[in-house]
Amino acid sequence: MAKTGELLKAKDIIILDGGLGTELEFRGYDLSQDPLWSAGLVQRDPGALAAIHRSYLEAGADVITAATYQGSIGPMTEQLFAELVRIAVSTRDKFVQDHQAEIEFVGAPKRLGESLDSPTGDDVNDNINAPRRQQRKWPLVAVGMGPYGAYLGKGQEYTGDYGEVSKSTLIEFHRRKLEALTAEGIEPELLLFETIPNSLELAAIADLLQQQNQKQKQPTKVWLALSVRFDKNATPNGHNQVFLADGTPLTSAESSAASNSNSSLEPQFRALAPYISAIGVNCCPLDKVELALTELGAIFSQSSMSALSPTPPLLIAYPNSGEVYSGETKTWSLPTTQNNSKEGLGTGNAATCPNSATCNTNEANAEEDCGWDLAGNSQAWIRKGARIIGGCCRTRPADIAKLRKTIGDRLD
Repeated sequence: MAKTGELLKAKDIIILDGGLGTELEFRGYDLSQDPLWSAGLVQRDPGALAAIHRSYLEAGADVITAATYQGSIGPMTEQLFAELVRIAVSTRDKFVQDHQAEIEFVGAPKRLGESLDSPTGDDVNDNINAPRRQQRKWPLVAVGMGPYGAYLGKGQEYTGDYGEVSKSTLIEFHRRKLEALTAEGIEPELLLFETIPNSLELAAIADLLQQQNQKQKQPTKVWLALSVRFDKNATPNGHNQVFLADGTPLTSAESSAASNSNSSLEPQFRALAPYISAIGVNCCPLDKVELALTELGAIFSQSSMSALSPTPPLLIAYPNSGEVYSGETKTWSLPTTQNNSKEGLGTGNAATCPNSATCNTNEANAEEDCGWDLAGNSQAWIRKGARIIGGCCRTRPADIAKLRKTIGDRLD
């Protein structure tokens, strides 16, 4: 796996992309009847996937995620799964090629696919006559490792309700995707296990990573984003406010860090600690991220965790718009009745605005009046230690562009 170290060292904040499947829906694609969701376009319209990847790169994303979230081996072939990664990589390479005149891209890892025909950013920089350009890190491509719940197809990634499933089944589900990449000669730049809602699945991922690392001289480090829910009755300073989507608390109020209690995720976190370089939450409401980051930061700063991994994992936050997903109808709806913004949250989308009854997304000053946009909330997450920030379902390129502008002084 290519190193992400250079990107992490050079940037205080790393910007992820936003929603992909929901962005396709914004652009007129009906994915509701396709069990592969956005991944199904790999054969029907791969150009649509490339166009959205390009939109996020143009908006300023440091990391784009291949459309592999809903892809799983069986419903799709190894070759098609790998092709989703190649589409993202080739789009990234073309973006770099097209912008080398005005942007110096540095820190390029070992790339997938064909090499660029034109000189790299470093080569261009050797030309003393070249005009001074802004500097930007080489964007990375993440392979989105969606949960077993996404494969089930009824919104179980938000409930963690997997029914009767064994750990071995969950290990094999994720292993086949890794093996598909290997069989197709793809060395991932970054693996992102995302929207993981089930405690047994976390244990399965830990076992799989341990098995994978036993085969390699250099440990594989992955990013992990959890699907969580929240206890509305918990006091602001109480324990167990944040739960995995299946109802397992992140930590036990009564147990110590060294406890082997099965009433929390502490055993899974200890098993995962040597193999994750970043952990956080995704596809949850904007206003709940800070609470989750607080709890995860506390867990992984404990001395018992430091013994397992000397460097604490970075914190990730990429929430959704605050809209609610129905696994039955495969649609999103607002908590309150309000029209969607045509441009994205950054222009005052009323999806999660507490003043949604009066929030006019068409007003020029809407984004100043509405404090519930992605970029505006990001400052609180940064104060809680978040280093990797982006958007998930129903967030759009405009949101990522505003995010980059808002925290740009930390980036370059």
